[in-house]
Amino acid sequence: MTMKPLPIVGPWKGVITDQPSGFDPAAWDTARNFLFRKGRIQTRPALVAYIPVPPDGRTIRGLYSFLDAANNWHTLVLTELTAYFLTNVAGTLVYNALTLPSGISDLGGSSTPFAIIEMQQKLFFSNGAQNLMYVDGSANVYLAGNAPGGCKFLTENSNHLIGVNWQIPSPGITGSAAYPFFVQISDAGNPLEWMPSLANSATVINLIENGGVPNGVTTLGSFTYVWRQFGANVLWPTGQASAPFYNDPFTWSNPGWGNFCPYTIATWNNAAFMVTHNGEALQFNGAGGPSAQGFVPLAEGKIKKQLAVDLKSAAGDQVFGFVTDQLGAGYDFQSYVIWIPGINKAWVLNLTDMTWSWFQAQNQYATAFGNIKVH
Repeated sequence: MTMKPLPIVGPWKGVITDQPSGFDPAAWDTARNFLFRKGRIQTRPALVAYIPVPPDGRTIRGLYSFLDAANNWHTLVLTELTAYFLTNVAGTLVYNALTLPSGISDLGGSSTPFAIIEMQQKLFFSNGAQNLMYVDGSANVYLAGNAPGGCKFLTENSNHLIGVNWQIPSPGITGSAAYPFFVQISDAGNPLEWMPSLANSATVINLIENGGVPNGVTTLGSFTYVWRQFGANVLWPTGQASAPFYNDPFTWSNPGWGNFCPYTIATWNNAAFMVTHNGEALQFNGAGGPSAQGFVPLAEGKIKKQLAVDLKSAAGDQVFGFVTDQLGAGYDFQSYVIWIPGINKAWVLNLTDMTWSWFQAQNQYATAFGNIKVH
């Protein structure tokens, strides 16, 4: 009996596990460290250490480049303890430790990612382990005015800085307590004013009325969505200083769709990506406006089951998600990436071709993501 080779050609469709094996020769049951791009199958780019290990030896939990008021670029690097500006000195990358506010010795030592928001050519950041702070391009870190403490999540809407899930006052201060249902909103145009008064539009919304603890926030257009594991509230501007935002319980059911793993949420253009309790990856296109489509499932069937099994191997607040438009210089690859520590595995969805794959690296996983510019 002779064997006859059967040529199989693309375009390749990525990991598709809902069909019987061999039903579609262009689909794959699994694909470790291979990516499906423009109909081709390719090995993933190598993971390269673009920046050195920080001097404090701690894990990087935040990265961001911004243009200050003097039109100069700065790249902020946040570890669990230290805030740095990263500079390029004669071709060598150098960490420049920033001076923290008086009385604060470090950034709190938390292993959760920092929420970072650029506003008024400053960078505001917090992960709840210390007070809300900001940098402006100088060598100092500043407290965010009279912000009452630290928050885990940040966004901006209608020129208000918005913090979600607070610790008031900051950890380590006598009387510090968690206020996870608080949504604190700064005065319009003034992210340093947080205390409500007749003279400003700062306010506090308490979302304890229903649903689980808020664990993420996204702003799409003029709508801000405060996410829970099984739902979300939606805020949108009223135009009135005394009550600057409407608040509506947009969706809630248990079980139901929401942002189950807090740090898998990623905002990309006018869409948000997240992971549900049963491993469904979602694209959320908003509830208002002409392009709003609500939830779009991305990982139905066995992909969802495999993702759910993998997510059980790590604590939910350690799983990290982000959207990128490239996987290295010259390698365009618009994708949503879900990194799972413990098993050091990343599920990757190519958002152009809508193909799934996964890759793995020995003892390596993402803890922060940012497109950075270093001078």
